[in-house]
Amino acid sequence: MGRREIIISALLAGLGLGGTSAVAGMTSTASIYTPYLLGLGWAAVLGSFVGLAVMFRNAPKAMIATTQALIEQAPERQFLDPDITPEVLRKKTENRTSVQIDALTKTYAGKWLRVSGRVFDVTSINFHKRDSFALHVEEETRPHLPSVMVVFGEPWLDQLSAMNKGDWITCVGMIDRLQGGVTLVSGEIEHIGEPPPKKARTPRTRKPTGASGRPPA
Repeated sequence: MGRREIIISALLAGLGLGGTSAVAGMTSTASIYTPYLLGLGWAAVLGSFVGLAVMFRNAPKAMIATTQALIEQAPERQFLDPDITPEVLRKKTENRTSVQIDALTKTYAGKWLRVSGRVFDVTSINFHKRDSFALHVEEETRPHLPSVMVVFGEPWLDQLSAMNKGDWITCVGMIDRLQGGVTLVSGEIEHIGEPPPKKARTPRTRKPTGASGRPPA
């Protein structure tokens, strides 16, 4: 059942309940029409219960269908190439004017970026007239200098409140601006804990050479 049918059911229920009240008022004074009016009143009551039952039975299905339709219509997330890190974006803005950075932002705005690093701070902010929370992340190459701000909504407050400075975190967000550092919105936490172990470099082996500098025969 769709939204249209649910609305009709609700109207029937409302009319039934309203009709019941009206009939009760009319039958307060006994008359020869009292039995008929009482029968009409009971029919209205039955109709109201049927309407309410249909409405509440089908409302969850309609809500699920509507939510699923909205999810299907949502644009697919477009992530930047893993090689494009916050450090790369920051270096692109160096020695550029504000106008040039705004033009550069248009190239990346709306795209998603994955960020990993140490927690520098968590603050409460008013972002676009909404109460939000900002997670400031340090780059690995710039310890103690936050260059990424990820804005989260209220549902993430519990996890953000449990964080300490220096905790390792991986999160994703949509690029909003590059002015004064990378700012991501619609933040989502993917991992909190120790950073993944770095891969050990395999030492390069040198080929043996003779006295002349050439490989022995």
